[in-house]
Amino acid sequence: MSLHESPPPAQEPPDDYEWWQLELFPPPGATRQHHVVLEPYSRRPPGLVFALGILAAVFGGVATLEHRSGLTQQVMGAVVLFAGTAATARAWWIIRTQRRSGPPRLVVSVQPVFIGERFTVRFEQFYRRRCSLQHVALYLRCVEEARWQKGEQRLREQVEIHARQHLLVPAREVAPGTRLNGKVELCVPDQAMHSFSAPHNQVRWLLELEIAVAGREAYREQFPLLVAPRRVGS
Repeated sequence: MSLHESPPPAQEPPDDYEWWQLELFPPPGATRQHHVVLEPYSRRPPGLVFALGILAAVFGGVATLEHRSGLTQQVMGAVVLFAGTAATARAWWIIRTQRRSGPPRLVVSVQPVFIGERFTVRFEQFYRRRCSLQHVALYLRCVEEARWQKGEQRLREQVEIHARQHLLVPAREVAPGTRLNGKVELCVPDQAMHSFSAPHNQVRWLLELEIAVAGREAYREQFPLLVAPRRVGS
């Protein structure tokens, strides 16, 4: 089944429909916004994730080591212990990363973007500590997704239909107190599909930021980009 075709209708929208439904475009007659600071998709504070991860790890450890627990409870406890430990480690890594540098900032020249339109994205980040920067890259991606229900199963198919990398900042040594800046010009392809969100189909454009520093895991964050159902110049 092509993702452009509507899948068989489900009885109800997915449980998380309200979470991924986008408020796509301004009301008719509204002007587009310029120099918009993008907010990332993920807004969960790492401190909260760290605390919840510790609680999950403790709960899973107790369930695993409890002698009166059955085999099923012990297996479930081990799974919860592993998930909680992984979440705690990931959150601690993010907290340490944030201590070394300020949060990255992306500013898009116009929002929403028209099909075929060229636009710019500016990057800025403040570094508190010295590091060896390998690169700061920006990916323009488009992901198409279909959801449908088959009997009791809820199925999902996702395809990346566009991906292109752009270099924002090349490799360099970063001194404490440095404010990195980068700028790149992007273009939504002429034949691209605009942003779209419905209970069973979705086309999602996003900017994925990648910051690679020697000796550390690369930092990656995704930011939503809205592409309007209109061609540039029309």
